[in-house]
Amino acid sequence: MSRKNAVKIKVNDSESSGYFFKASSKDDSFVISSKHGLCSRQSDCEEFLDNVQNCCRLCTQDLNIDNISFEIEGNKKLKPISYFSLENKDIVITKVDGVSNYPLRIGKIEKEKYYTY
Repeated sequence: MSRKNAVKIKVNDSESSGYFFKASSKDDSFVISSKHGLCSRQSDCEEFLDNVQNCCRLCTQDLNIDNISFEIEGNKKLKPISYFSLENKDIVITKVDGVSNYPLRIGKIEKEKYYTY
């Protein structure tokens, strides 16, 4: 991951990170991150605080994107527009209003292994 793609995520008093990329087929840009990194309930979620295994993967709580702040290189802010949460995964893809110049590339380098670059 390049620093140019790094995103600082702030939700309430918590911070996390993500990866800022451009869709390879359109001009839309997105941030991929962990679901728990965007959650505003970390401080009062019993399962999270009790370290229940896979609790974030199984969580069905809607994320409040109004409370999420994305910041990229140069302290530039990105506004979240919408998000897609992968079922049974701790992963969220958030569509943002900023424009990334770097598409996410997924390629097959070795037999049966895929890499993001």
